[in-house]
Order: sequence, then structure tokens, then C-alpha cells
Amino acid sequence: MSPPVTALLVLVPAIFVLAAVVRAVTWLEQYFGSAFSWKWKMGTPSFDFGQSWATTTNFTAGLVNFALTTFLAGSKVAFVAVNAGFFLLGGLAPCLYNAVREAKVETPSSGTQVVYRGYVITYFVCCVLALACAFGQLTMFGTIVWTAQQPELGATLRLGLAAVVCIYVGLLWVHAARSMFWTVVAQHPSASDQLQLHPQTGTPMPWPLL
Repeated sequence: MSPPVTALLVLVPAIFVLAAVVRAVTWLEQYFGSAFSWKWKMGTPSFDFGQSWATTTNFTAGLVNFALTTFLAGSKVAFVAVNAGFFLLGGLAPCLYNAVREAKVETPSSGTQVVYRGYVITYFVCCVLALACAFGQLTMFGTIVWTAQQPELGATLRLGLAAVVCIYVGLLWVHAARSMFWTVVAQHPSASDQLQLHPQTGTPMPWPLL
């Protein structure tokens, strides 16, 4: 794997992940003001396949990249290693969040139960890992297709696939920023009291545009 390709696989995910996190944190600070804290406790967000777009992208694109690596990629060993690394890193995200949760015994009306709560800071760290894998897999897909030395992959097909990847990356970025914001809002017990509600309808104020 050449240095430019390696740099691409590192820089592209890093830029989009950083931008999504900054956008989500900016929204949180706008909605909660100085009350926002990284130490807020949260429940357990879903990183399950089919419920998390980032996890689904990492899994699906990873399988596609593995197949493309077998038939198209020149440096097969390097691409397979990177692909496996993204898979492992994606699996680390929920494990990390669950490992640092706080367990507390509560006795609601339904009976005694153990309640697990994590923190906003660890949730964002896990989101960074999951998103890095998703954006990394998409970047690797585009790189494999663009650099493949296969005559049947004409310029039109390459450009078309590149356009699809770019659109997907943009949509995933928007979804990631919004999901991180609303997950923190929904998980925080006093979120409904601190949100800026519409004076007439009682609903949250209009969604901040990108």
C-alpha cells in the first residue's frame, strides 16, 4: 500500500469524524448552554447491526471491501489487514462504553433491578471509533475501485461509484452529527427541562441547520 493511499485512509475518516463531533458538541452547547457537562450520565446507546448506521456501514462495506480486495486490489495483504483493523476497531466501541459504565441497584415500582449508566464523554469516544471505521471502510472502497487496474472498470463506472461514495459519506456525516446530539438529549434525565421549547407548541425549537 503506497504512502498516498495510507494517508488517504487516515486523513479522510479523521476529518469527517472530527467535523461530526464538533458539530454535535456545538449543538449541545447551544441547547444546554453552560449546563452541558461531559460527565452527564447516560443509558446504553445502541451499536447493534441494523440499528446503528455506522455499525451497519462498517459491517457491510467491510464485506464488500474484502470481496473487492480479493479480485481487484493490488496490495491484497495490506488492504485485508486494514479491513480487519476497521472491523476490530468497530467492535471495540461498544465494549469500551460498557466496560466503564456505572452499575447501580434501583427499586422502581416494577421491582429491584441493576441499572447501568455510562457517561457522555465515553459515548463520544465510542462514536469516534465507530464513525472512524465507517468512514474508513467507505474511503477504502473508493480507493480500491479507483486504483484497480481492471480494464472493465471504465472511467464512467469509476466516477459513478466515486459519486455514490461521496454522497454516502455526506449523508452519514449529517446523520452522525444529529444522532450524537439527539442521543445525549434523549438520554439525559433533565433534557426536557433544559431544552429550548417553542412557547406555543411546547416542542423543541427548530432544528439547527448545517
